[in-house]
Amino acid sequence: RRLEQAGLVAVSQGGSTQVLDYKKSGGLEVLGALVVREGKIDTRVARSILELRSTLGQELARTCARKRATGRLDEIVEAMKAKEGDLRALQSLALQFWEEVVRGADGIAWQLAFNSMRASYGLIQEHLLHVLAEELQATREYAALARAIGRGEEDAAARHAAAIVALGARAMEKVLGALDRKEAR
Repeated sequence: RRLEQAGLVAVSQGGSTQVLDYKKSGGLEVLGALVVREGKIDTRVARSILELRSTLGQELARTCARKRATGRLDEIVEAMKAKEGDLRALQSLALQFWEEVVRGADGIAWQLAFNSMRASYGLIQEHLLHVLAEELQATREYAALARAIGRGEEDAAARHAAAIVALGARAMEKVLGALDRKEAR
């Protein structure tokens, strides 16, 4: 039943089951199963997640700014400033920040897409703590993003979100490149 809901199989009347092509019928919930297979990170899937993360971050910030929905963003930024240097705390606060942006964007599709991305991230979160250190410590950018959202500055919000996510993407690309080189050997 779960596989059917995920769009991975089709059960017809009479009980026969047909395996479907996940690329044509699956949803974002399949990402977690695709990014790590047989104990290895699929770098192509990981790169596509990074692309989606960048686009999602920018558009969520833009939408949140349009609605001027700051929620707890300033409070979270202050907590980030207080926890500077504590990567584990900053990782948790960064997730809270983005959850608040998603909440401010106020759309079920945004929320579900974010949930899928967060679930995929959760599978490798512990391993990314030091890789994403620069992004996690970008409290000035997070503060600038919160201000842009509060002022309703959609383009500025999108730029700040892009800058934050780009820090992590560059670091991740180094790791993915190293994994590709190792696999090629």
